[in-house]
Amino acid sequence: QCLPPATCSASTGRCACPLSIMSLVAYNATSTNETCVCPNDPFLTYNGSACVSSINDTADTQVTINFMLVPTSRNIALNSTTSANMTTKISNFFLGTFSKTCSDSCIRIYNTKSPLADLQLFVLANVSLTSMQRIQFVRFIFSEPSLYNDSYSPTKVAMIIDTTTNVTVTFATIPYLCDVCSNTKVGTCNANNDGCNCLPAYQGQYCDTPALQSSSDNRSWTIIVAVVSAVAGLLLIISLVMCIFFCKKRHEASAKVPTSITNRPYFTIPRAHIP
Repeated sequence: QCLPPATCSASTGRCACPLSIMSLVAYNATSTNETCVCPNDPFLTYNGSACVSSINDTADTQVTINFMLVPTSRNIALNSTTSANMTTKISNFFLGTFSKTCSDSCIRIYNTKSPLADLQLFVLANVSLTSMQRIQFVRFIFSEPSLYNDSYSPTKVAMIIDTTTNVTVTFATIPYLCDVCSNTKVGTCNANNDGCNCLPAYQGQYCDTPALQSSSDNRSWTIIVAVVSAVAGLLLIISLVMCIFFCKKRHEASAKVPTSITNRPYFTIPRAHIP
């Protein structure tokens, strides 16, 4: 069965989405019903004509956490003891791990009431995190089975890791720290998952430092520069020698004066007169 905003296509007999950018998904884990979601769901939701921001709120760090609840399309802010406890745990993590103060209004938690999970929370925090710190935050969420309460455990976390691309990454299990390399496209995890195999332009345990030019490259460039300089110097010397040579020849040629004809002996033949 197709559930809104999905509709049944008369031509194919299958569920179809109102927008080409939307995707068909199972309504929930135990249902064969299908519905449509926007890209980067639940950060974006369908309002009847377009995919727009799910809530009228924004923050530097946004994350959704699936625990798995009663389906509804509304986003409702949680103002309960459970929400306060969760806020305190996240605030303590930011302060203890990153030395960043973020509490009270800095952290807002919304219940998306998504049909795709029993419980899905939308967490916003006005704190700027690096890509590595975002991976650490995801690891913290998975390592806190009672982050919401004792009845729910995190099953899926969606978060933007690389803020330069704004691509949402979904984690179904606790990530390795080295996963930051693949998510930022600077390398891949090594065989032991305790560091990264970096692309040529990067270096460091997690490829977070621009690579320095190797000494062999420096030697190669030194040799090339030396050879080019030597050739240029040789050509300059040859040019100077040729110039001096031709100038000297020209000077010698102009210094030679031919013997004047007046300095030569000559005879005069008298002209004959006809009577």
